[in-house]
Amino acid sequence: MKLKVIPSIIVFFISALISYGFYSILNLKTHYLFVHSIVTFVFSYTTLTISFGCQYEFPRTGVLLKTVGVVFFIVSFLLLSLLSVFTSNISILITLSGIVYMVFCLITYSIYNSKQ
Repeated sequence: MKLKVIPSIIVFFISALISYGFYSILNLKTHYLFVHSIVTFVFSYTTLTISFGCQYEFPRTGVLLKTVGVVFFIVSFLLLSLLSVFTSNISILITLSGIVYMVFCLITYSIYNSKQ
């Protein structure tokens, strides 16, 4: 797996803009806003980097990892959008986001180590 520099920089700024969008829309004055922005940035950056910022040795592995990255980006975006609307509890945010992120890491690791 090779990291492509220019797409990774673009993904970084896209993730920062998505995170800032959640920051400005939520309009809260608590530490929940900061945590939500950090979680949004981490989710966006890792999923989009796996999808667009990396070049893979095997074509099948690349297609699967890019597909998983895009699917989990959409899932995480919807999850964070719903959490921002319906709750302001940090423990729920961290628990649900952590579970989804660890499932993403596990699937990505499994696909990458299959070497197909």
